[in-house]
This record gives sequence, C-alpha cells and structure tokens, in this order.
Amino acid sequence: MLVLPGPGLLAIVGGLVVLSVHYVWAKHLLGRVKIRALRIAMKEVQTWPRIVAGAMSGLMVVAAGIAWAAQPPMPRWWTFGDQWWLPGGRGVGLTLIASGLIALLLLLYCFRRFRRPRAS
Repeated sequence: MLVLPGPGLLAIVGGLVVLSVHYVWAKHLLGRVKIRALRIAMKEVQTWPRIVAGAMSGLMVVAAGIAWAAQPPMPRWWTFGDQWWLPGGRGVGLTLIASGLIALLLLLYCFRRFRRPRAS
C-alpha cells in the first residue's frame, strides 16, 4: 500500500485519527502531522511554477483517465498482449478521473486559502 504515497499515507493518517480517540501519543502525533501537512500546502502555492506544475499534473491524470475509460483499441505497436492493454477496464479510468479532479480541487482550495499576494 505504500508503493504509491497517496493511499498509504491516507491510511496511516486515518489510523492515527482512530487511535487519537483513545491514546494521547496518537493525538500529539496527529497534531504534528496536521501542522506539517499545512506547511507543505502553504509552500506549494507560493510560486507560479509549482501551481502550474500541480495543475498540469492533475489535468494529465484526468486526461489519462478519459483515455482509459474510452477503451481505445490496442495499437499494432503494442507487443505485450491484450491482457496488458489498459487493464482494469472503465473503472480504472473513472478512478483516475476522480483522482485528478480531487487533486485539482485541493490545489484550488490551497490556492484560495494559503496564497499570499506578492508585496510590491
């Protein structure tokens, strides 16, 4: 689950939320995780190259999801066989679209909440 950072980190934070109900150490650790996550979010929307890179990444994930959900026919140059061409079907494409849209919405939220105009 920790091969990709998204789902594994979310599961760890979710576990900390559950543990923080009963254990003080988990509550303190969860507070530190929240502070660090907010600092990273603030840092990521302070420069235009980072904002553009985040937006382009989200749009590329949505575009990949649309292509995956459309299930185009396997091209002739694909040498790995039918079972390896866009495995998982339309469900994977829809999940990619949802993930990209969530990333774009989070970027917009961080931009509106944390972006400080440059002092002239």
